[in-house]
Parts: sequence; structure tokens; C-alpha cells
Amino acid sequence: PIYGLALGLFAFLLSGGLGSAFTERFSGASVRPILAGVALLMVAGGAFFAVSSDLFAATIDRSLPVRALIAVAAIFPAAFLMGGFFPMGVKLVTRSDPELIPWVWAINGALSVLGILGSRAAALFVGFDHTLVLGEVEGAGVEHQDGRALTLQETGFKYSG
Repeated sequence: PIYGLALGLFAFLLSGGLGSAFTERFSGASVRPILAGVALLMVAGGAFFAVSSDLFAATIDRSLPVRALIAVAAIFPAAFLMGGFFPMGVKLVTRSDPELIPWVWAINGALSVLGILGSRAAALFVGFDHTLVLGEVEGAGVEHQDGRALTLQETGFKYSG
């Protein structure tokens, strides 16, 4: 189990960092890359859901290095996509209201912790597969915005710090 945790964290952090670096290509002028990333993440999550159980069961008798490579390959696509959301969001907010950047960092940190706790609780009570489906449903909710997202000015949100 300790190898699995260390390998999973390594793969997630490496691929998420590469995804973050990849976002340098985007200017931050549009929310479209974020929505495209959410759609791709839903596809990656669906593919993981569809093949992971059978894949891991079929390779359980392989050597540790082979199973490690399979696990990294399974984690990489989704983590790469997730790594790009925060930097793209920061660019988008910076263009509309740079004074909100400390709030963006605070909200990201708080929701990261709540997300971990919520997903662990959900997995405990309804199982990993159902928790993954809940994440996919959340992604569908983000994606279903008629192809656009409101700017901060359109929401009427004002920072008074």
C-alpha cells in the first residue's frame, strides 16, 4: 500500500505539473480552454471508469515495475488535465479583476481540502465507482453552461478587501 500511495502521488503531481506548464500556451482571454479541458476530463474519467477494474485485475500478477507503469499511465491523462485548470483560471481572473487573485488562491486551497474529504467520505459510504460517477456528474454541471461562463463583472461580484 505504501508503494501505491507514493507512486500515485508522484504520478499525479508530475502529470499535474506538466499540465500546468502546458497552459502557458493559453492567453487567458477565454474560458473556452477551461470548458474544453472539463469535457476532456470527463472523457478521461469515463475511460478510466470503463477499463480500470479489468485492467488492474488482469495485471495483478505482473511485476511491481510493470504495475507501476500501468498505474502511472492510468493516472496521467486525468491528472494532466486537472493540472491546467487553476493556472488558466488565474489568468482569466487576472484579466478581469487582479485584486481577486488572493481570493482565488484561498478558495482553491479550501475547496481542495473539502474535495479530498468529500471524495473520501463518498468513497467510504457509496464506493469508489459511485464517487467517480459523482465527479463526472459534477463535471457535466460545469460543462453545461451553454458554452459560456459569466465574467466576474457579469456576476456583480465586487471585491472590497
